[in-house]
Amino acid sequence: SEAAQSLAARARFHGAIDAAGTGLSDILWRVVCAGESLPDAERCLNWPARSGKLVLKLALERVAEFYRIG
Repeated sequence: SEAAQSLAARARFHGAIDAAGTGLSDILWRVVCAGESLPDAERCLNWPARSGKLVLKLALERVAEFYRIG
């Protein structure tokens, strides 16, 4: 059913966010889901400039592993 598909998609989404890990999911959410620029996300998280690139890369690698595409 459509409701079951929606719940399954929601569970996969939350699983992927959880797979990114604590700290990494913050930048992942802001850049990928909320559409913030990397510099804006770094500022909002009070991170040093250019630190988000490495953290985002790690988060995306974990999400790729979760979906078995990496």
